Amino acid sequence: MRGQLVALSLESNLFGNAGCELLASGLLARAPGGGPALPTLAELELKDNQIGGSGTASLARAFAAVPGLRSLGLAD
Repeated sequence: MRGQLVALSLESNLFGNAGCELLASGLLARAPGGGPALPTLAELELKDNQIGGSGTASLARAFAAVPGLRSLGLAD
């Protein structure tokens, strides 16, 4: 998997619900060929970001676009 994003750590950025909405938009984006923007993303770490219910809901809606996601960290 050379040159493909597998793990993304955005912990302790305090981006809250608004940041989650932006992240969800990115996860839902399509690559130029029409496929998922991040098809190889398997791990997403978001702990310590003051994420509430609306941010979590935004992320949940976007997860269908990231079929390989197997680990999500949300602990504060």
